[in-house]
Amino acid sequence: MNQSELKFPLVWKGRLIVQADAEGTEDEIARAFACLGLSDGTVGTGSVSSKGSYRSWSVQATVPDLVTLRSLFKILESLPKVKMLI
Repeated sequence: MNQSELKFPLVWKGRLIVQADAEGTEDEIARAFACLGLSDGTVGTGSVSSKGSYRSWSVQATVPDLVTLRSLFKILESLPKVKMLI
């Protein structure tokens, strides 16, 4: 990721694909935002896969710098039962 191409602060929007049977995902995402001081972070549920195996979560936050952005990615990707961060 080239920092010279990003202008901070920036509004980051992403999507987590999580196993549908995962519990507490919304709380875990909120804790990640709080841990990084991202007070405006939002979480919304998305659709469930056709077989019901996965659920998507939309996430958004204003990120002040590249270090925080990378930390956010690392935390979200390490949440239980996360398949993918887009």
